[in-house]
Amino acid sequence: MNESFGKAYESMYEGSLVGAGGLTFAVWGYVIAKQRPSREYGSAVDLNPVLMAAVLGETEEQVEAAIKFLEAPDPRSRTKEEDGRRLIRKGQFEYQVVNGKHYRQLRDTDVRRLSNRDAKRRERARQQGEE
Repeated sequence: MNESFGKAYESMYEGSLVGAGGLTFAVWGYVIAKQRPSREYGSAVDLNPVLMAAVLGETEEQVEAAIKFLEAPDPRSRTKEEDGRRLIRKGQFEYQVVNGKHYRQLRDTDVRRLSNRDAKRRERARQQGEE
């Protein structure tokens, strides 16, 4: 199984999404979990409002409105790239996740740091066993 995941950073709950409503946060969480690397866009996601409405327990129209919100320019965004947009529509269901590649690299750095820390801990334990 090719399972995807993403990290939800605490800044998401303190940034310009504040006040956008629970469904917008749910759609954004869906985007974070489902995004994938893209040679063309850096990071991409497929968003089918019919499927998402069933998954999230909302109407298709409500899901489409949340996606439109995430596509819109955001003058309050900390990220000025693409005028603060979070998503850019590229096809019928395909979207570029504007900051997806950046946050995926942060995740990879965190994973590498934890892995190195665990390896060092095992090395120290091995060395102490030899003494």
